[in-house]
Amino acid sequence: MSVMLSEDAKVIAMLCVRLQKSNDAQPLTQEEYSTLVAVLLNRGLRPSDLYADDNFVDVVQSAGLNTERVQVLMARGLELGLALEEWQRQGIWLITRSDALYPKRLKQKLKDKAPPLLFGCGNKELLNGGGIAVVGSRNVDDSGQRFARTVGVLSAYDHVNIVSGGARGVDEAAQEGALSQRGNVISILADSLIKKSVAGANRNSLSQQRLLLLSPSHPGAGFNAGNAMARNKLVYAMADTAVVVNADYNKGGTWSGATEELKRDNAIPVFVRMGETISEGNKHLLEEGAQPFPSFDPAQPLFDQLLSTTRELAIQQGFTQDLFATAEVQHQVSEQENSSGTDTPATIYERILPMLIEQLHEPCTIDDLTKALNIRKTQLQDWLNQAIANNHIEKLTKPVRYRRV
Repeated sequence: MSVMLSEDAKVIAMLCVRLQKSNDAQPLTQEEYSTLVAVLLNRGLRPSDLYADDNFVDVVQSAGLNTERVQVLMARGLELGLALEEWQRQGIWLITRSDALYPKRLKQKLKDKAPPLLFGCGNKELLNGGGIAVVGSRNVDDSGQRFARTVGVLSAYDHVNIVSGGARGVDEAAQEGALSQRGNVISILADSLIKKSVAGANRNSLSQQRLLLLSPSHPGAGFNAGNAMARNKLVYAMADTAVVVNADYNKGGTWSGATEELKRDNAIPVFVRMGETISEGNKHLLEEGAQPFPSFDPAQPLFDQLLSTTRELAIQQGFTQDLFATAEVQHQVSEQENSSGTDTPATIYERILPMLIEQLHEPCTIDDLTKALNIRKTQLQDWLNQAIANNHIEKLTKPVRYRRV
C-alpha cells in the first residue's frame, strides 16, 4: 500500500472496510471486530500478529469467526491500497482504533462500541473533539432553524466547537451559523462523505481548517437508517454538552439518540429548547432527565452558562464539580489558543450584531427575534435601531419587519 498505514491499521482496514468492488466476503461487523480484539488482548497480541499462521487460526476460531472468510478479507491488500490512493486524491484519509490520532473521546465514552475505523476530511486537530452538540430532526420550523443558527453563532464567538450530524435541518443550521462567524465545526456523517467534501458550501471551511468531516461509513456510501442511528452516539461522544432543538416523541433518531445518552453512566449534560411551539418530544425529554435550555444572556459566553446551569443542578443532586472539570479545562485551553488571533467584541452590541444578522436572512418581526434570542424587546429595539443606523439592517413596513442588508 503506497498510502502510509501502520501494520495494525492495515489489518484493521482489510478486516473492516467495505470495498464497493469486492463481493468475496462481508467485512467484520463492529461486534465481530470487538470480539476479535478481546481475544487478541487476552493473548497479549496485536492485529498485525494475525499475519502469523499459528496466531491466525487460534485467534479467529476463538472469536467464533469463519477462518476462510477472514482469510479472504486479509487478502484484499492490493484492492484496499488502490482504494486508499483514490480516497487520498479526493482529500479523504483513514484512521483506525490503533492509531494515535483516533479520537480518545470515542474510546473513553464508547469503549468497544467505538467504530474500528473512521474516514475523514479536513482539520485533524479537531479530532480532539469537545464543544456543543446541536441535534434535531430534519423537518424543523423557522423558529427552530433560527435557534440552531444562534447557538452556532454564539459558539463561534466563544471559541467553542459545534458538533453536528451533518443532516439538513437543525444540523445544517447550527453548522452554518458557526461557520459564518469563522467558528469550528465537527460534522459526523452517516453517509456521502465524498459528496460533502466537495460541496461548495464546505470547500472554503475545509481549506481554512475550520471544518472536520468524519464518518464511520464508506466514503461513497448512500443513506442508511441504521448508519444514521449509529452516527448519533458518535455526535454525543465527541461533545461536552448537547442541545436538542426539536425531537419527535418516542420515535426518530433525535429521540433515540437523546434518550440513549441520558441513560448512560457517563452521560454529558443534555439541554432541550423550550417555548410555546416546541415539539412534544422536547417536553418528554425533560421527564427522561434532560434540562431546559436556560434563558441565556447574550453578553456572556453560552458555553459557560450551560456549564454553570449543569453545575448548579449537580450540586443540588449531590454530584461533584469534577463531572465537568474536563469540559471546563478544554474550553479554557480553546479560549487561550484562539485569543491571540481572534478579535473579541468590545461591546454587547458588537457581540449581538452577528446574531441579529444571522437571524435576519429572511424578514422577521421584532416578536420573532425576541422569541429566538430570548432578549427583552426594549433592549432589542435599541440594538435594531443602531444596526439600521450603521446600515447593517433595514426596516420594512406593512407589516413592520427587519432584514439584513
